[in-house]
Amino acid sequence: MNPVHTACTSNAAHPATPSLRCSRHAVLGKMKSGVEVATTMRSISPACTPAEASALLQASRARSLLDLMLRENAKQTNGEQNPGQVFAPFSLSEIKQKLPEANQIVEYTVLESKILIWVIDRNDAQVKESRISRAELEARVGNYLRSIADPKGEDVSRQGKELFDLLIKPVAMLLDSEKQLNIIPDKILNSLPFDSLVSTSSGRFLIEDYSLSYAPSASVLVLASADAETIDANHAEYILAVGNPTFDQERYGLLANLKDAAKEAGQVKETYKRGSVLIGPDATKRNILTELPKSDVAHFALHSIEEPHDEMHSRLVLARDQNGSGLGASEDVLEAREIYEMRLPATRLVILSACQTGTGRYYRGEGTFSVARAFMASGVPVVVASLWAVDSEATAELMINLHQIRKQQRLPTAEALRRAQLRILQGNERFRHPYYWAAFLVYGGSEKSSVNLVSRN
Repeated sequence: MNPVHTACTSNAAHPATPSLRCSRHAVLGKMKSGVEVATTMRSISPACTPAEASALLQASRARSLLDLMLRENAKQTNGEQNPGQVFAPFSLSEIKQKLPEANQIVEYTVLESKILIWVIDRNDAQVKESRISRAELEARVGNYLRSIADPKGEDVSRQGKELFDLLIKPVAMLLDSEKQLNIIPDKILNSLPFDSLVSTSSGRFLIEDYSLSYAPSASVLVLASADAETIDANHAEYILAVGNPTFDQERYGLLANLKDAAKEAGQVKETYKRGSVLIGPDATKRNILTELPKSDVAHFALHSIEEPHDEMHSRLVLARDQNGSGLGASEDVLEAREIYEMRLPATRLVILSACQTGTGRYYRGEGTFSVARAFMASGVPVVVASLWAVDSEATAELMINLHQIRKQQRLPTAEALRRAQLRILQGNERFRHPYYWAAFLVYGGSEKSSVNLVSRN
């Protein structure tokens, strides 16, 4: 029986399945309250112009993350900060102007009795409706997530078609398969892998026809895209590849040894001409903190532990430094709170090949507070992370393919991940269930390379 990569529990003391990879900070004070957000959402009415509705929408989305990103940009530009400065989100006209040409935004607003679905590109902005109550939507998405996160889950195709009809079909005629779709989810939709939805007309997964990425707001998307333009897969990038840290067995005795992750990190490093690979006992916090700031790309194949009720302490599990690191009780973990405090201007891409690194507590109006979000706040414009406890063997194959496709075919990360996922879907029959390939999503900005310049697989 194939061992599972686990540790996807909210606490390492809880039982974990043996073959899976899993396991309040000042920024929280800047979040809008639930009452403020609810008031903003109710203000969106049929009388609003698209520009007015968009302004209300942007005012209620991921403002603390946007503030962190804009504040850091201002510091780098001006060399100083004004602690009292207030940063405004971008207007609809600014979003259209700044959006990369080969991209379309599909933005969702979940109201009590319907969903508003925006489709925005450089030339146009339209909004459609899907009639469903918020409670019914949450029930359907919850049922689907339980099915898709179980490799033996049944009825996934039927549920995927139902959600496709609700979320994609109303705007299907507006979507351009030559462009990358930038999904801006809302509420329960933050947990949904849109890639796995199934067209009721063609029977194809959405990922078979579109390249997708995700962001917590349109303003964050265009800001991160400006930084992501500096990513160049043709450049001799320096990679930090971390795999299967030798963690403290007494402290994390329920976590499995991730042999596939060690192999994964080694093969990922071989794809790049320059870099460092830290495997087993070498994957210490000290070594990682030394290498990470100078790395263009960072790949972490390890256990993660999500703390849904204390998200700043969600963490990546590392090797204990045998010589003593002087870092105290957190010397063998990298916590979300620490990542938020980092500044990583050189690091353009982080891949979190672990369990549930894209999940966390949902804050109304802010989105999901995850490890992926922490890296975005630290200055990384593109992050790949997962929604559920992932299978180690399938994940290793997916990630090795992702890096090879990205470098050899010189593709942006979203398209490279799409092609790697299709290899899994169309290859080993054992891994065709979406559980094995749909957990990983690309968060953040869109890279300069455009998918309409490459031939589709």
